[in-house]
Amino acid sequence: NDSTSLASQEETLKSLITTREFHAAKLLWRDKVAKLSSEIVNLNAKMQQVDNDKSRLERKYNRAVIRIKELEEQKPNDPRMTSSQESAAAVTQPGGQTTSVETASG
Repeated sequence: NDSTSLASQEETLKSLITTREFHAAKLLWRDKVAKLSSEIVNLNAKMQQVDNDKSRLERKYNRAVIRIKELEEQKPNDPRMTSSQESAAAVTQPGGQTTSVETASG
């Protein structure tokens, strides 16, 4: 009878240890999920700020390109150039690439 009682106590002890380990693991899991959720919220906020900055810079860039075109139209004509000759204004695009905008004189 003592051996069954001992076996029963051993099973109860194993069950308690398993339950305790489960709760510890569950708490650790919850902590990890909470940290990752918080990180996601922070990254979403940063991504929104980057999108806002990108939109603002694109508008600024587009205004600058339009202003260059307006200034090209106001450029005084060089009497030494014929009307068929073209002038090019250098425009730096996002990403640092340089291209030229061709405009006809005259």
